[in-house]
Amino acid sequence: MKYRLLLICLSTFIAGTGYAQNYSALHGSNYSGGLGVYNNPSSILTSPYKWDLTVVGFQYQTISNVVKGPNFPFNLFPSATFYVANGNLKRYADITSDVHLLNGRIALNNSSAIAFGLNMRANVQGKTSPVNYTDSVRGPRSFLFLNEQNRTIEVDVASTAWMEVYGSYAKTFWDVADSKLNGGISLKILRGMSGGFAQAKDVGVVSEQENDQVVYKIVNGNVKYGYSANHGDGESFNASDFFAQAKTGFAVDLGVEYIIKSQDVTSVLDEQSADYDWKIGFSLLDLGWNNYVYSSESRQVSAIRDDVTSLVLQEKFSHVTGVSSFNDSVATIVNNHTPLTGNFKVMNPARAVINVDRYLSGNFYVNGELSVNLTSNGGNKFSVKESRLLAITPRWETRKLGFFAPVQVTRHGNFWIGGAVKAGPLLLGTHNLLNIFSKNNFLASGAYIAFTIRPFEVNRDVRNRQYECPRY
Repeated sequence: MKYRLLLICLSTFIAGTGYAQNYSALHGSNYSGGLGVYNNPSSILTSPYKWDLTVVGFQYQTISNVVKGPNFPFNLFPSATFYVANGNLKRYADITSDVHLLNGRIALNNSSAIAFGLNMRANVQGKTSPVNYTDSVRGPRSFLFLNEQNRTIEVDVASTAWMEVYGSYAKTFWDVADSKLNGGISLKILRGMSGGFAQAKDVGVVSEQENDQVVYKIVNGNVKYGYSANHGDGESFNASDFFAQAKTGFAVDLGVEYIIKSQDVTSVLDEQSADYDWKIGFSLLDLGWNNYVYSSESRQVSAIRDDVTSLVLQEKFSHVTGVSSFNDSVATIVNNHTPLTGNFKVMNPARAVINVDRYLSGNFYVNGELSVNLTSNGGNKFSVKESRLLAITPRWETRKLGFFAPVQVTRHGNFWIGGAVKAGPLLLGTHNLLNIFSKNNFLASGAYIAFTIRPFEVNRDVRNRQYECPRY
């Protein structure tokens, strides 16, 4: 029972903690304001408002084929029941969350704008080679029995959480009768609050005949695991360590946006047509990393001893009470046991994004987006990735109201249909409406909320200035 509980806890940690900042409904919208900076820093120039302030925003997302249970919003309740999925499969999980505080945007003039704010972000990702599990697993022997057919087990997990302060600047490079080109940059100062990783390579499972019994063993293997000193020694925790041990990092976002203007004559008071036909954006996001100091319990181990059977594992790990005692037990089953010291980095979810926004008619638009990850793991390199791959978002939107229906495909092949509503200063959305009422599907959904205040009147100098009547 203890080992089954351990597997469930580990899997739940990989698949249920809480990316990139994915307010997907707003991508391409003129009314995204300061929240648009996370998709393309140049987008802060297209807002019809002189300024806006997102007082608070929150977003989270889970994608997993590890854990099943009720999905959003029911998975927020403590009474919800979760369980590890049965089967022999490659397992994965991506979890992202972020909190925005006082994110502001100010139009300096008709051709430049700034944005700024404080964010807290977290990203946990994990994947394995094929791992066989059923709810009948009771200990090491039954687990190794199920996984002998896989021959090797590999695990790759990375986690990073940080606080960032950012400043953005966007400028119009040219503005002619039929087109406009904007560019922007965001500079970020990061404080790494929590980081960790686990890598297991070539961990073999074999069976041997001993005294008329089948004995299962672990052979070979190279395992590395570590976490940041913010967490203390693993036995006790002091919240002040998160700040005392935090290291500084830096990141940058870059973006351009090419706008093909509408040739219709419109008024700033007319919401039945947009001031553009097409907006085509390209951005490079989250180019940077967080720095962490290894905790004293971080280790790299290899060369598993010849006699490590399921019975030995049961004996060595049945009384583990913390990270330190776990390391003591690991040291007895391997030949190489090396502490990890110094610093390590976890790369942010760097990606290239192409976004195309098309005005249709009235208050109807459609947005398309492709996101390509630019990071990979290997050796001493740890990184997290963007989960979003391809998205198409039809929307009906005015300054005060909006209805959004983002359809997306994740990098794991999940097909999601989301939904969002904007009503005045409030934005509410979910990433996957298909799983809202599910009770036993894989965890695959999430939600976002933001409260943004804006001036009562639009900035008359921003939209279609060439068509306004002269003032006397």
